[in-house]
Amino acid sequence: MKFGINRLTFSWLVLLVLTVAGAFIAERVEVSTLIVILVCSTIVMKGVMVIEHLMGLRSALLGIRWAMLSYFFILPSMIALSVLFPEVLAGLTSL
Repeated sequence: MKFGINRLTFSWLVLLVLTVAGAFIAERVEVSTLIVILVCSTIVMKGVMVIEHLMGLRSALLGIRWAMLSYFFILPSMIALSVLFPEVLAGLTSL
């Protein structure tokens, strides 16, 4: 009997570990620049894994692939900026 692990199962396990680790860090540790960057980088890693491995867009047209990937680079950047610089964001959006 062979107990090998296939790529799909490995991807799901990595996603699970990243999700649990990110949630644990976000809930247990006080917010700092390093923690925000760490949690946002896990968002990017998980997004890239889902798009390339689970959705199979690694071999898709570049336009489609980059449109999907851009979401996972823009959104974490916006989250990090809003957490790290809330006063600046409030000043830009207030009347």
